[in-house]
Amino acid sequence: MAGSVPPWPCPLCAADHPQPVSQCSACRAVLVLSDFDALLHNGTVNREQVGAAIVRIKKVATQQQNPAVYRHLALAHLNLNEVDQALQALEEARRLQPNNRVWPAIIEILAQRSVKDDASKAIVIPAPRESRPAPVLVVDDSPLQAQFVSRVLEKQGWQVLTASCGEEALRKAEEAGVILLDVFMPGMDGYSVCQRLKENPATVAIPVVMLSGQDVTIDKDRARQVGAADYLTKPCAADVLLRVVEQYGSPLRS
Repeated sequence: MAGSVPPWPCPLCAADHPQPVSQCSACRAVLVLSDFDALLHNGTVNREQVGAAIVRIKKVATQQQNPAVYRHLALAHLNLNEVDQALQALEEARRLQPNNRVWPAIIEILAQRSVKDDASKAIVIPAPRESRPAPVLVVDDSPLQAQFVSRVLEKQGWQVLTASCGEEALRKAEEAGVILLDVFMPGMDGYSVCQRLKENPATVAIPVVMLSGQDVTIDKDRARQVGAADYLTKPCAADVLLRVVEQYGSPLRS
């Protein structure tokens, strides 16, 4: 019929609505990114449907460098109260739209909200390890990315050091048991940092895991040549980060 308005699909479950809505009547997901209270306390959301949406949206994100896709991914994670993953998705949206002032504002508010929520929870003391783990050195020029990785590891009892550039990483490297190293940073890039680490007798044995964004392909041959033990694509799921650190992390050297 001429002049008819097409239906509006839910960005998560694709259910049609006659017009845009703040909450989908099918999957019950809250679709307003700024309504953090509703998002983080959504007791009616269909977790199975939204979980399936996350899998689907992540596949789309690997094919399209579109900030709207990462916005939808953040919405899905927030409906499941997965704040760390939502922050990573929003950081990708900000990176793709560096001049859009909305992303930094939302990220800042959500990060502050997350810190307050963590502080209000009971402190869980991790089970003691057979030997005290050496710190994990996280090298990334993105404060949000470094914060995400640090929180994931610290919740599992790992001590974390951070560095925002290659020069700072070289100064702190001797204290670490494993190093998570961003490939592309201003100044000295990750390949150069890794090569310097492997040329130093004091740091040559420390495993280095190199990381890059989804839109940047790691030169795996070059990574191997400079001595990297492994490589990952950001944003990394929390379980992947923990598995890698558990694999390469080592006890403190005497």
